[in-house]
Amino acid sequence: MTLGATLLGIGAAPAWATPAVLAAESAASTTLPGTLLLGGWSDGGVSTLHAYATAGERVVAALATSDRSGTGARVVVRDPAGTVVHDARLEAGAPIGTELGGAWTAQVDGVWSIAVHDGPGRQAGLTWDVAVEGAVGPIAGRVWTESLAIHTPEPTTIAVHAAAPDGAIYRVTLDGYDGVDSTLRMNDVGNAAAGACEPAHRSVPMSHSPEAGGAGTAWWQPTSDDCDDLTDFRLFLDAPAADLPASTTAWADGRTEETWLSAEYVSPTIAGLAFVRDGPGANAGVVSGELRGQPGVVRVEVDADGDGAFDGPRDVVDEVAVLEPGAFSWRWDGHDAAGSPVPTSATRLTIRASMAQVSPIHFLRIDAETSAGGIEVEALTGPQPGVATLHWDDTALVASSDARWTRTDPLMGSDPATTSAGGVHGWEAGGEHPNQNDGVGGSWGDLRSIDDWASIVDHAEATIAVEALPDVRIDKRVDAEAVVAGDGSAATVVWTIEVGNLGLVAATDLSVVDGYPAALDPASLQVVAGPTQGAIDLASGTWTVGTLPPGATASVSLQGTVSTTPGTAATVVNVARVTGPQLPPPTGSCIPNEGLEADDDRCDSVGTPLEPTPTPTTEAAPPAPVSDPPLRSRGRPEPEPLPQTGADLDGALAVGGAATLALGLAAIVWHRRRARSRSGAV
Repeated sequence: MTLGATLLGIGAAPAWATPAVLAAESAASTTLPGTLLLGGWSDGGVSTLHAYATAGERVVAALATSDRSGTGARVVVRDPAGTVVHDARLEAGAPIGTELGGAWTAQVDGVWSIAVHDGPGRQAGLTWDVAVEGAVGPIAGRVWTESLAIHTPEPTTIAVHAAAPDGAIYRVTLDGYDGVDSTLRMNDVGNAAAGACEPAHRSVPMSHSPEAGGAGTAWWQPTSDDCDDLTDFRLFLDAPAADLPASTTAWADGRTEETWLSAEYVSPTIAGLAFVRDGPGANAGVVSGELRGQPGVVRVEVDADGDGAFDGPRDVVDEVAVLEPGAFSWRWDGHDAAGSPVPTSATRLTIRASMAQVSPIHFLRIDAETSAGGIEVEALTGPQPGVATLHWDDTALVASSDARWTRTDPLMGSDPATTSAGGVHGWEAGGEHPNQNDGVGGSWGDLRSIDDWASIVDHAEATIAVEALPDVRIDKRVDAEAVVAGDGSAATVVWTIEVGNLGLVAATDLSVVDGYPAALDPASLQVVAGPTQGAIDLASGTWTVGTLPPGATASVSLQGTVSTTPGTAATVVNVARVTGPQLPPPTGSCIPNEGLEADDDRCDSVGTPLEPTPTPTTEAAPPAPVSDPPLRSRGRPEPEPLPQTGADLDGALAVGGAATLALGLAAIVWHRRRARSRSGAV
C-alpha cells in the first residue's frame, strides 16, 4: 500500500506556525511502532530517511535484521558532504538481530541520509530506530522521510507529521492499519487522470486491477518525478523541530533544489486577476492571476446571469489546481452553465477567483487490506489550527463492490461537515481472504487507491468586472424613386446609412465603409443630408463616425446616378459595413436586415431592381364594314364623291393619340424597392 498527499493555498494576512506546533527537545519518536523498514518496490528498492544534525550532535541509526530480512539487504549512510560513512550488507547465514546500522558524530551542520536497500529478490525487513541525539538525548523533529516503504506484520497505529515547503503542517494518524507491504507517501495531487497532474478527488482501482473492466488504467498516482510542480510532503516522526533552519545547502544527496527545512505559514492572496477575450466577437478568453503565499486549488466563478451572486443555474464554476505559488490561468468558452453564449454587451458580468483548498494534502492508502480505525488528519497551521475536516469520494467504486467483504460509506468529497477526529473512512479486513488481489472480492482497500484529502482553513479571493462591449448595428435603405428614360441614360438614386449603438457602453472609433456598386458614377456623388456626426469621404465611401454613446444613432444620406441598359432588367446591389476596435472583425458575409434591431453582423446589403416596363403596341383600326350601297332615290341621282387628297381627320387623331401613349409607356420606371436576399449581397 502507498500513502499520498496534496498541497495548495491563499489568504489575507500572515498566520505563523505557533510554538505548540513545533517540537522541542523532549521524548522523541525514533520509529513507527509495529513496522519493519523496506526498500520498497514503488521507490525502486530503496527507502531513505533524512536527519538534520548540527556540529557535535550524533546521528544514531539502529537497524537490525528480522525473520523477514533477505540476504543482500544493505544500509548506506552519507554525511552532509555526500561522503559514504557507512555501508553494511547482510551476508548469507547471518542471525536474526544482526546490526546493520551505527552512530556518527556530526562535524558540520547539515542533512544526513540513511538509505535502506532491499536485497536481490528479498525485502530488507529491518527493525529500526533513527534519531539525532543532543546533550540530553534524542531531539524530536529532526528525522523525516519523503517516501518510506514498510511492512506491518499485524495492525498497528502510525502517526506522522506532514510538512510542506510553504509552512503547512498536518498531523496524520492511521489506527488499526495493516497495509502488509506498503509505502508511506503524501503529496498535493493524490489520484489523477493518467498522464495528468491535477487532483482527481476520487478513489480509484489500481491501474493493474481487473476491477470494472480495467477501469483503473484511466488513473495513476503521480510523484514529483512525474510532475514538475507536484510537492511531496515530508513525513516527520514528530512535529518539525523549532530549531530547524529555513534551508541548507549541505545535503547528503547533493541536491540544489528543494533544500528547505522549515517555513513560516503565510496566508494566501490572489493578485493581478484579469480577463482577456480572444477577440471582440465573443466572451471566450482567459482568466489569469497570481496565487501568493500558499499553493492550493483556485475556484473560478462567472456570474453569467449578472445578478451579483455566483450561485445561479446559469453561473459557471470550475477549479484550477495551483501546485505551487505563482501564476495560474483558466480558459472560459464564453458560455453559461446551460451552454448558451453570454452576450459581450452584458454590463454586470463579473468573474471571481477564490480558494477552494489551501495547501491541501492527499493521503493515499494503496492496496491496504486493513484500516480498521480509519484515518485522522488535523491541520496544525493557518488561522484555525486544529481543524480535522476530511474529504473523500468512493462513489466510483460502489458499482463494482458487491462481492467485497467490507464496505465503507462512499461519502462525496464535497461534504465539508465530515470531521476525521477519532478516525473515519476505515475498513476491517473482513472474511477469510481479505487480500484476494482479483479486483472482485477482498476488503474495501484491496487493489484500490483510496484517496483522502484535507486543507488548511484559510481564504482569499479577488473579483473583476468584465468590461462590456457596445452593441453596434447598421441599416441601409433606398429613399427615393428614380425614373429612367428608355434610352439607357443614368438613374438618380438617394440612399441613407444609419448606425446605432443599442448597447450600454460607448462605441469608439467607429467607421462605416459604403461599398459603391460598379454602376455608380463617382462624379455624381453628393451628400444630401448629414452626416449627423463625423465626416464622410465620398471618394472612398468611408464615413468616420467616431464615438457613439449608448442608445445613440447617426446617419448620412447620399445621392448618385447609376447607368442602365435600355430594355434590360438589372439589380443594383449596395453594401455598407461598420467597424471599430471594440467590434468583431468582418466575417466576409453580409446578411440583409430590415432595420437596426434586425442586424446581427454589422453589415447591410440593399439590392434595388431596375425593371423595364413593357412598351404597348398600337393596333391598326379595323376595316369599315362592307355594306350594300344605299338605294338611290328614284329622283335626282346622288353625285359621285370627290377624290380624297388628305388624311382622314378622325383616323389621324386616333393614330396620333396612340403614338403619344406609346412614347410615354416606353419609359423605364425604377421602382423604390429593397430587394433583400441572403445571396445577393456583394
